Amino acid sequence: MTSPAPAPAWFRQSIGRGLQQLVCLSLSGQPPAETIALTKEAWISTLWTARAWHEADADRLMEAFRLLSRRMDRWPAPRAVIDHLPPPRAMRALPRPRTEAMRSSGLQALRDLRTKLKGAV
Repeated sequence: MTSPAPAPAWFRQSIGRGLQQLVCLSLSGQPPAETIALTKEAWISTLWTARAWHEADADRLMEAFRLLSRRMDRWPAPRAVIDHLPPPRAMRALPRPRTEAMRSSGLQALRDLRTKLKGAV
């Protein structure tokens, strides 16, 4: 069995910032200060392998930590981040393909404009 690829910097930074936010709250059950670095590594490892992540998820991760900060009164498990992850923003739909009639109409409008401009000179 192969090891998963290491978590990229954007993911490590997002988890680190989120944990800093939680540490500032001094929640009940918080790991001791001397183990926070190890806690961060455990969270990174646990969350990175939990699902497919994309750099676009960085904002969603931070929102999940903000939600956790508002809702938790005890130190959460890594799973709570996934449970509080907001849905991805909807992608904008591609524009409708141009029909031949639309293309012809556009070309005719350009020809008409060219004719008007030539007459104005």
